Amino acid sequence: MRAAVIGLGAVGTRAARQLASTDEVERVYVCDTQPGRVDEVASALGSKGVAHRGSAEDPPQADIVVVATPCGTQLPVARARVAAGLPVVTTSDRLEEVRALLDLGAEAEARGTTVAVGATFSPGLTCLLARLAADRLDQVDEIHVARL
Repeated sequence: MRAAVIGLGAVGTRAARQLASTDEVERVYVCDTQPGRVDEVASALGSKGVAHRGSAEDPPQADIVVVATPCGTQLPVARARVAAGLPVVTTSDRLEEVRALLDLGAEAEARGTTVAVGATFSPGLTCLLARLAADRLDQVDEIHVARL
């Protein structure tokens, strides 16, 4: 499988590393507006990493696309990839954009693909899960949460 990650901030870079560590993934194409960042991340991924010089609107040929661009910019990229029949994973947590991305679900289904919305780190959810876990344990001294 060939994966593309568009946007190489903390979330996109982590997604690229995770994909590169997966046996089923042969190539991870990385794309960002900062060429130096593209080279850095592609190099860090080893033999699976491929620097893509195109824009978010012109991603590499991949079997799945992770859109990790800043919130508020993901809808056009996701819409174009769904229209091309590709599975898309988005990371936005901006409410208006999430609603619009969820609206792509029917088109994705009609094209035989999927769109996963909001696959990212959400501090509010982390706090809620930590509280839930603490309530179910006999005693909690500390809780550590890391963003990798």
